[in-house]
Amino acid sequence: MPQNESYYFSPIGYIQSCFKEKFGVARQSMMIPQALGVLKLNPDPAYPNSLNHLKEFSHLWIIFVFHKNIAKGWKPLINPPRLEAPKQVGVFASRSPHRPNPLGMSAVKLEKIDFSAPGGIELHLSGLDILDGTPVLDIKPYLSFADSFVDATLGWASQSIQKYRVEFSSESITSIHKSGTRYHPNLQALLQQMLELDPRPTSQRKRSRIESDASEGLVFAFRIFDFDVKWKIHNKGIFVMGLEALGA
Repeated sequence: MPQNESYYFSPIGYIQSCFKEKFGVARQSMMIPQALGVLKLNPDPAYPNSLNHLKEFSHLWIIFVFHKNIAKGWKPLINPPRLEAPKQVGVFASRSPHRPNPLGMSAVKLEKIDFSAPGGIELHLSGLDILDGTPVLDIKPYLSFADSFVDATLGWASQSIQKYRVEFSSESITSIHKSGTRYHPNLQALLQQMLELDPRPTSQRKRSRIESDASEGLVFAFRIFDFDVKWKIHNKGIFVMGLEALGA
């Protein structure tokens, strides 16, 4: 068997996503249904026929490259982002982006296909967990009879995901209503779904747990679209203080 073969692939397109940085990105696809985005295919005369009958499927697999992690390398043991997970697990027992071959796959919902979009066909998606600018290598239809197993065991990831109460200040709601619709048709719902999962890095979530009295009043922020969302821990929940446009 060949031991040292290399393979080279070219992207078929790129993701246009609300997620401009890794903080705040859903930890798995479909965990934030309001996370909308577009797969912009490269101009290619063969692609219209390649998409024939794809619109008949409700969900797709997107195979992509963790392009931000290539230079960082990988380790055989990683610290999972879930707080209740073991301290370390093997990288192949995880979905870490830091892998020997930095490939990702996400099951997302197909909202529509725009064959006449300027510059190339657009696949409009929801439930994204992929960074803006991510190169995509392939698309495959999701098949529930083959891709879903009701008796599957979940190993160390078997516990349910913790969700937190989210409240919005009057100032943040005003900002959402004033300019939010140009970013997203339901921006408040998107922020709600992001924040209720606690979007902070694992180190911050372990150091300053939302359930802890010592965390009361701590202020954090994350970036989405072209603004920062500023929020704090309040009464063992999350309170959105405001939205600040970049460069303001």
